[in-house]
Amino acid sequence: MKILDYPLFQQLISEEALICLTMYIPVGKEVSDVSSNMLRLKNLVKEVKSNNNHDPQINTILQSVEHKLEDTELFKGYEGCIGFFVSTSGFFETVYLPACSDTFYHIDQVFYIVPLIDLIPNLKQYFILSLAKNSVRLYRGDFYGLEEVTLVSEVPRSMQEALGTELTDNHLHAAAGGSATLHGYMEITDEKEVDNERFFRVIDNAIYEHYSKQENLPLYLATISENLHTFKKISKNPYLAKEHIEISAKTASTSDLHRAIKEIITNQQTHELHKIIELFYIAKNKDLTSEQLSQVAQNVIDARVAQLFLGKGRKIYGDVLLEERTIKIDPNSQKDILNRLAILAYKSGSTTHIVHPKDLLLNEGAAAIIRS
Repeated sequence: MKILDYPLFQQLISEEALICLTMYIPVGKEVSDVSSNMLRLKNLVKEVKSNNNHDPQINTILQSVEHKLEDTELFKGYEGCIGFFVSTSGFFETVYLPACSDTFYHIDQVFYIVPLIDLIPNLKQYFILSLAKNSVRLYRGDFYGLEEVTLVSEVPRSMQEALGTELTDNHLHAAAGGSATLHGYMEITDEKEVDNERFFRVIDNAIYEHYSKQENLPLYLATISENLHTFKKISKNPYLAKEHIEISAKTASTSDLHRAIKEIITNQQTHELHKIIELFYIAKNKDLTSEQLSQVAQNVIDARVAQLFLGKGRKIYGDVLLEERTIKIDPNSQKDILNRLAILAYKSGSTTHIVHPKDLLLNEGAAAIIRS
């Protein structure tokens, strides 16, 4: 069993065979869900057989999936979706997916990858540094999950551990008179600020050297407001994100942090999508877009598409005819033209976006920004 990642996605879009069978089933993670998960797969296998009983090759490749029907371990402890990808060339992968739509299958000479397009950006990983004077924690995650990292010994777990004997013994100097008292208070405040900056420098350097520098992942800071400005001011870590999580590191749970970072990622993606759609309208004013499906297909085939937009939930059955540089719409076909265009676009280096009608209305299911 594999987890979806970008290299596996590349394998899936590269596979071509006489028959490529794609099957998706949503699954629940509770023990009580196992039997219903297995039944869902059994029913889907029956459906594929029933609808394709004239094709012995489909029955042959289905055997790989049928071997999984009694594998109870396959369905335990995971919530989301399982994708089955099997072809007549011998390719077979069972893949855990963080989310998918309803149970369905698809038969073509390529795999059905449209449901994966929205998942791929959400698989980008990041670090969260949860920081307090007596607590230094690091987390690694993506949009779908977050786990604490066991820190190497070189990363201090607290200010005391970081500064040791160099930690200032802050105390209010006893002195007579208001001015002396104020002077003592100001000295203590300055000392605390110095300690904070020294502590943050140690942590910043250690996290960069042992994690950021090695993995090149964005780093989000999670701490109280009074620490945010100081840490960002002294930080030399080029991977430190401008966005942050304002929260008490002492009390924040993993789920609190994950909820907060999901909101940040969602806002980032919404902002990026709006920028891309803005680019579409700018390109449209320069006659650098296509919105008719046949024109979109021709530009995809010619590798002239910079950005491809597909309507969310849309399927247009038929075929993409590469030699003729056109499409053939056929409601009786099992092939989805939009899926074919997405695969061709990825192979030519284009970026594909699944868009909701409220964001960009695609009358024919697809649109493109053409390379100038």
